[in-house]
Amino acid sequence: MESRTLHALEFTVAIIGQTLLLAAGWGFLGTVFVQNPLTAPDRLADFIYSKPTVTTWIVTLVATVVSVATATFLSIAFKEALRHRMHKSISLIHLSGGIALTRNSFVINFRHLIPTFMTLAVFGLTKLLVSSWTALLTPTPVIWSVDASGWELDLTSTWFESALQQELAKSGVALVRGNSTEIFNLDGVLSGIAAAQYSFGYPGIFNFNGVKYNISTGGVLPAVPGYNGTTELVSNNNTGLAFAGGQVPTHLHVDFTEGQTTQGQSQNVTLQQQGLTANVTCRRSNSTADSLNYRSSFNPIPIPLDDGTIDYWVWVWNITGDCIEGQPSVQHYVTRSNSSTVPQTSASGFLPFVVCPYPLQQTGLSWEHFTVVMNASWRYGFLPLTVCEINPLVTISL
Repeated sequence: MESRTLHALEFTVAIIGQTLLLAAGWGFLGTVFVQNPLTAPDRLADFIYSKPTVTTWIVTLVATVVSVATATFLSIAFKEALRHRMHKSISLIHLSGGIALTRNSFVINFRHLIPTFMTLAVFGLTKLLVSSWTALLTPTPVIWSVDASGWELDLTSTWFESALQQELAKSGVALVRGNSTEIFNLDGVLSGIAAAQYSFGYPGIFNFNGVKYNISTGGVLPAVPGYNGTTELVSNNNTGLAFAGGQVPTHLHVDFTEGQTTQGQSQNVTLQQQGLTANVTCRRSNSTADSLNYRSSFNPIPIPLDDGTIDYWVWVWNITGDCIEGQPSVQHYVTRSNSSTVPQTSASGFLPFVVCPYPLQQTGLSWEHFTVVMNASWRYGFLPLTVCEINPLVTISL
């Protein structure tokens, strides 16, 4: 009675174990096909990526254990089938085949091909269990492409123009654009080593209002897709568009399949971004028509010492030119002199220029083309009258 109980228990364990293994294998394979792909959690993915040898060892060990268990349960099933079959008469070749299957072996008898092929097939499948489970369980890197949608700032749209006009009306044109220009200003970030590396193909990164930008794309584009700015408001004396950074793109939504989440080792996002650049063409001119009827005036301001004596004079220049767009263009400059009547020409160079159309003109003009005329003076007097044509462009980059 005890022998029958052990036999029944062994057979029950074999049935339940084989059923669970088959359900686990087919369930895992079905999940992989349905999820497409089945991504691992971040911690597990990081472990797999950083320790491939340990991962291979663990997968092989699990595959070996599962294969041995499957072969054992299959052997018990063949033993039980052979026991029931032996209640009736059985040929010697079929008995030999049944015994071989219970021992995970095979028979070869060319006079009985069917038992030979059947035992060889079962033997081959059981020997392939380790490699099959290893191939099924081994994690591999995959490229998962999903559609991303969102709202991005279009510099060429009427909505952007309308929003910009509202900002100009609210803040004042002078506060947003600025109505003065430094005599000469070379951005330190783009000079020296940075400029030399940029000429050899290295990225040119600079900061503006707390956000990093990359000029290597031919335009001014954010260097990073995520938020890299500041929440502080910009001061009123900044020139250019008054902003303090932001997230690119805004309101990003990724269309994942229902039930899937973004997880794994890394994520790469490809974005189409807009930038601002310009085509600039400069030429030497000897025509008086290109000079825009230059006119200059100055206002000397004394800078006194503590004892009341004058240390030096600051000359505030107004450089005016007649633009064909209508309104005259006025640029403001500051120079230094030791006199209120005589400029310090021996030690200073003056490079004033006029921009047409006038930057503060708001009606009857187009911002698609600019003309810049530079008329050098004093120590830069050897430079000829220079005219530059500037055509702003909106660039597209991935």
